[in-house]
Amino acid sequence: DRPNALPRQQSRPAASSATSRAPRPDSPGPDRHRRAGWRLSPGAQRHRPPAPAELKRQFGYCRQLCAALGLPVLARDGTLVAGVIVGILFGLEFLLIYRGLIYTAASRATLFIYLAPFFVVLGSRWLFTGDRFRIMQWTGLVLAFAGMVTAFGVPAPASSPHQLIGDLMMAAAAAAWAATTLVIKASSLSRISPEKTLLYQVAV
Repeated sequence: DRPNALPRQQSRPAASSATSRAPRPDSPGPDRHRRAGWRLSPGAQRHRPPAPAELKRQFGYCRQLCAALGLPVLARDGTLVAGVIVGILFGLEFLLIYRGLIYTAASRATLFIYLAPFFVVLGSRWLFTGDRFRIMQWTGLVLAFAGMVTAFGVPAPASSPHQLIGDLMMAAAAAAWAATTLVIKASSLSRISPEKTLLYQVAV
């Protein structure tokens, strides 16, 4: 026998069955849900816990703050569908820009992305029959684009198929930008605050 051997630790007494079965106040489970008064679908219970009561109270605080600042961004005004469409277009625009820059140069991307005003003009002629550009407006638009070409240079022909893909992605991003502008102008988003329109764009 080893003289310096440590004595074995005494085993802890087993907790009573009543104590071991008692749920903790902060433990997840149906008892906690019932105590808080939450009503969840079975799918939500399986995949994620519900929002805590403290967070739900903050929703009301945010609504009161926006109302005090004159920004009814959380009011129900029938703009949800148009707002979701604008948010999807906004996200698609930046997705195309970031992915397109992998294949093409930034100088070429700048010229293609600023095709958006021309797409807006073409879309306005189709959506808004009374919206017509006069000769001076067309001249200003062409001069503005000519200034961009002068600043960044005329893009050379695509040197590879990948660069052409990047250019097309930038042109598609410009079309998404123009579509965002046209949807805002043609839908109920045109009568709400710009802050709520921006909220749709960044939230979706």
